[in-house]
Amino acid sequence: MRRGLRVIADARSGEASRVRALGAEVVLDRDDDFVQGVLSATGGVGADALADPAILADRVVGAVREGGQVAFYLPNDVDPGRGIRVFASYVMGSSLRHDAIDRLARAVERGELSTSVADLVPADQAAAAHERLERGGFRGRLVLKF
Repeated sequence: MRRGLRVIADARSGEASRVRALGAEVVLDRDDDFVQGVLSATGGVGADALADPAILADRVVGAVREGGQVAFYLPNDVDPGRGIRVFASYVMGSSLRHDAIDRLARAVERGELSTSVADLVPADQAAAAHERLERGGFRGRLVLKF
């Protein structure tokens, strides 16, 4: 349990132990059917809530129970029905939320949040970094260095 929540996550083959170390109780293989995996892990009920950072939208909302909640990291037109409440977050304006950024930085300093940086990339190579992000195949974030 993490803050009273039972975390179910998916991961690539070979990443399960890392994802468990980050707090997931159940780790589903990314190559398997995510919705069926969540339903199985919840006794057929579905998850109370789902965070969708990969923007899979209608491919994952079936894992949420009736009356549950789903958070998308970009606004979209998905209407899951079944009384599911939808929240959308658009992070582009987040740089103006200094209070939130300070709280996150303090959580990292206290070891409550971990970060994983794959590479520091000079800002003039931002286009190449974006192409690398689209290709995938690495763990962590690419950080632009100005």
